Amino acid sequence: GGSVAPEVAIVACPGAGYGLACVGPAGIVAGKVLVQVPWSLVPTQEITERDQRVRRCLEACAVDGGDRGPSRSSLALRTWLVLHVFDPASKWRPWLRQLPQDLGAGSPCLPLALDDSVCDVVFKGTSLAGDVRRQRAQLADSWKEIRRNAGKDLPVSADLSVWLWAQAVISTRSSTVEVAPDVAGGKPSLAYGILPFVDFANHGHEDEVNAHIVAQRSSGVALIATRPIAPGEEVRISYGDHSAEQFLYAFGFVPADAPASELVAPLPPPRTEELAALRAKLFGPGRPAILRDEPGGFRTLVSALETPALVAIASAPDVVVMEEVAKLQALLRFL
Repeated sequence: GGSVAPEVAIVACPGAGYGLACVGPAGIVAGKVLVQVPWSLVPTQEITERDQRVRRCLEACAVDGGDRGPSRSSLALRTWLVLHVFDPASKWRPWLRQLPQDLGAGSPCLPLALDDSVCDVVFKGTSLAGDVRRQRAQLADSWKEIRRNAGKDLPVSADLSVWLWAQAVISTRSSTVEVAPDVAGGKPSLAYGILPFVDFANHGHEDEVNAHIVAQRSSGVALIATRPIAPGEEVRISYGDHSAEQFLYAFGFVPADAPASELVAPLPPPRTEELAALRAKLFGPGRPAILRDEPGGFRTLVSALETPALVAIASAPDVVVMEEVAKLQALLRFL
């Protein structure tokens, strides 16, 4: 029931794997519908749980049927992908066959797809190294549980690598869209899932964006050109406003204009147990010394500590000699 405009095709994009591009000799006019997908073809939580095999897997893993939160929807979608990518009769097969089959689902720098040794080197001193390890451990545990309790419903050839691939697909290709109501005055709703073929549109900077996603409750999801697209030009959308760390963790790349929201302070090992305890209280147990760009900054955290020296640093008067940078330097020297 879906459609892709004849002027649009999936092509290899230098430095970005695969994407959508204009292949028509006359280009594309603004307002042109590039991809149209009815809701019946969008793997949302509602659609994935219509599959009896997915429901049995969720039940076997003791997932509460009343839970409509992100953990259940992610597990349902991950299970659905594993089931349907091996199913030759799946009506989603034309789209699934186009998806990259490598561990990063077409994003080789996706942290989830990197070996632990590589992550330790690339993300040393950042929060990403620990986050990736925890994510991989949680996925391994969930795979063991679903294989043990619902193995009869899973493809024989499916293994942990396929489970990780499914999560990479979700991480790099799923989205939450606002669904416009069919009647005037109605309230919009949100829908989470993967938009087949629309998901091949790569992210672009503000001046590169030439298409956007429109969702209507009755007609489904459409990718529409927002300006003329020249022959050979890639179709680009915005993935939203995220920090550099969020882009890297979820998509495996960092746009040049993505803001950095944290800075890692390369502190040596703590000299005393007291300093170790202070660091754990300030930055979190076992976490690196990450200075985050958030309201209050380090002053709010430091002033909550009882150590007189730290309180003095946090409450020092705002004079030219002791500005925010100088206070931060004093704090790091103390730690």
